[in-house]
Amino acid sequence: MSRVFNSRRIFSVVITVIALSVLSCAHSPAVKDALTAKEHFDLATVYESRGERRNALKQYRKAIASDRSNPEVYFAYANLSLKEGLLDAALEAYKTAIWLRPKSGIYRNNLGWLYMRQGRYKKAAGAAGQAAALDPQRAYIYLDTLGVILTRQKRYPFALVNFKKAVASVPANRPTVLKRFTDTWLTFTNCREIGMPRPNC
Repeated sequence: MSRVFNSRRIFSVVITVIALSVLSCAHSPAVKDALTAKEHFDLATVYESRGERRNALKQYRKAIASDRSNPEVYFAYANLSLKEGLLDAALEAYKTAIWLRPKSGIYRNNLGWLYMRQGRYKKAAGAAGQAAALDPQRAYIYLDTLGVILTRQKRYPFALVNFKKAVASVPANRPTVLKRFTDTWLTFTNCREIGMPRPNC
């Protein structure tokens, strides 16, 4: 998901954070958080874009503490937690995001990737299947996920069927996605032809 940030606003947010840190170091009385949930969220995404993942996670948590009604914050926090191997935190955040926005396909898709990471392939496939049913316009994404899940289970014929469906359903205005899916399909096919599938093939 791409976001456009106002550089001046972000700069002012960073300055505010620094100012609050100085006040804290000076042992001044407790100061109420001057940043809104959105500002914490924006700051988290800036930190994440810079590779400062620990700071990003901290800001995501503050955004959630300030406003527990925004599914996008939970989703972003879950994605980064998954990357960092914080699987329990990611699981809870994905579930909350889905509870807040139950018709989201991409939320369930990424939950499927978490279940796959845990080796819970049945639940992973179920999540990806639900995603495809909820969001048929982006079914190609979820079919690709199913293909990966089935490959991890070594159910190669079924995986290949899903990869083919994913490639066939990519919109014409998504050439980059089509190329990636096609490359995955060709790699998979070549591995199968020589009879030596790689662990991730």
